[in-house]
Amino acid sequence: MIESVTEISDQWRHDSAPLAVLCSPELIAVGSIWKRQRRVFSAQFGGSSMQPAINNTDEVVVDCGKDEPSVGEVVARVYADRVIVHRVTLIAPDRRWMITRGDANIRPDPPLLDRSELVGTIVELRRNGMALGVPSASRSFLASVIETACRIVARLGDGALVCFLVGLWNPLAAMRMGMRALSRRERGGAR
Repeated sequence: MIESVTEISDQWRHDSAPLAVLCSPELIAVGSIWKRQRRVFSAQFGGSSMQPAINNTDEVVVDCGKDEPSVGEVVARVYADRVIVHRVTLIAPDRRWMITRGDANIRPDPPLLDRSELVGTIVELRRNGMALGVPSASRSFLASVIETACRIVARLGDGALVCFLVGLWNPLAAMRMGMRALSRRERGGAR
């Protein structure tokens, strides 16, 4: 969650936390405006999901004009009424969706299906007043296994990947999705 926002542009200078009280549609609207303006801002984010690469006391510089990230880059995205900073781990070949994950997390985030939820890409990290590049990911063995499984399942199609990811977060819901798919198949594909 954003704790404070500081505009980098010489035209604007803000020190406030207005984004912390907005819901997802409002955050997406703000992000859309910032993308059109190609805004670059710095912010501090709370939490420990990106440690040790990004600490909660670090300041990150977000480039809202850079909205086509690559695997391995860190992005700011809207998720569950907040802006989170996580690393891109997988992108669909046609770029319709992407998977992100906090470096300290084992499970990936739900897929980013709507590009309007992408606020921008982290282009710089500031620690103790010093500008640094964004560090590479450090992954646990289990996180690496899950990412590899995501890549394999993604080759089976979007539906299989969604079912797999739902299974990581909610195994019972994934079982119900699978049972419905089998039932449709047995009925000859009728819905």
